[in-house]
Amino acid sequence: MSMQVEAVHIHVDTGNLESVGAGALSCTIFLQIGEIFFPEQGWIDLVSRLIQPWADQIGDVIEGRIESTECCFMEGPCSFLLSAAESGNLEMKLIAPWHSQDTIHTVLPRDIVGGLLSAAEAISRAIASRKLETSDAEGLLDAIHRLRDLSGMPRLH
Repeated sequence: MSMQVEAVHIHVDTGNLESVGAGALSCTIFLQIGEIFFPEQGWIDLVSRLIQPWADQIGDVIEGRIESTECCFMEGPCSFLLSAAESGNLEMKLIAPWHSQDTIHTVLPRDIVGGLLSAAEAISRAIASRKLETSDAEGLLDAIHRLRDLSGMPRLH
């Protein structure tokens, strides 16, 4: 287990944001911890369907409602297990058939909340500017509000 706090980044590329049916939107989204890209660099997933559950799950761990949660990617057998650490930080274990599951990364709550908030806001802006239709818009806005609450930022109106 890594005792050193590592920076976690959530990369999203809305340049390839597209409607994939049933109101869902996909684009590039992946995590980076140091030199590790997860599930892999350039991963494309149903961002409109994973942002809200992740925001709720991460918030529940940070707020102490649950001890741990598994945040799943929609495309493929990939997820990350997030647990509260005694230090107030979070422990993250990356889970995929091709990834070593022996390492637990210690990350700051503000990094994962801030990264997910930035991703959600970028997706929301892209939806508005490109006038994309999605049944997930309300859930995305709920996720943005939850993440802003967690980070101490004011809600958008």
